[in-house]
Amino acid sequence: KLLALTATATDNTIDKIKDLMTLNNPIIISANPDRENIYYRIIKTSNKDRELLKYINNNKEKGIIYCLTIKKCLYLYEMLKNLGYLVGIYHGSLESDIKYQMQKDFKNNKIKIMICTNAFGMGIDIPDIRYVIDYDMPMSIEDFSQQTGRASRDNKYAEGVLLFDRNDIKTIEYFIENIDDSNIGYKQLEKIKLDKYKKLYSLIDLIISNKCIHKYIVNYFGFDYNKKCLMCSNCYKK
Repeated sequence: KLLALTATATDNTIDKIKDLMTLNNPIIISANPDRENIYYRIIKTSNKDRELLKYINNNKEKGIIYCLTIKKCLYLYEMLKNLGYLVGIYHGSLESDIKYQMQKDFKNNKIKIMICTNAFGMGIDIPDIRYVIDYDMPMSIEDFSQQTGRASRDNKYAEGVLLFDRNDIKTIEYFIENIDDSNIGYKQLEKIKLDKYKKLYSLIDLIISNKCIHKYIVNYFGFDYNKKCLMCSNCYKK
């Protein structure tokens, strides 16, 4: 018997998994992806450092800051450490013992802010993370939902924050156009790029619209959202 698991998947992604794993009429169990205890906040800015410092100065509890690149992680780590914050860093190029120690110190409150790439994610089971900030715009709604979902495993109030600058779009387009194509053919590469662009444009639409963020995310994954939302920056200004 075979079991396939994923945290966030649209109907299209589920179909791809079925085809890739040659699953014949599998039983599919899907749960509503709404993180109803998380307040989603989108901040459009041309000065991310100012907005970041303003936010963490007003939120002293444990948090995660996600970046797209190791270079950006190092930049923020040095900046915040020099300002006296209890910060850690986590990315795929670190030695295993350093990554283990960083995660341990974060769990034990020796580190209050973890600055990381998406390498920091799998297996996180820390209940008291009160906020997750995407310093760089993620590449998809799936990424945003998964990363912010690492906050508040204790089901208490937490915030998922996305800092957005229009230059972020160019960065992600660069990543898409420079996918490693050494092991895939031209047609497959074009399909992968098209899929990534569709996901990017869905996220851009979410960011620039005034629609309820909870409703948008839930609908994106194929579920209905009929609640009155007071838990996002488009529905309730804080």
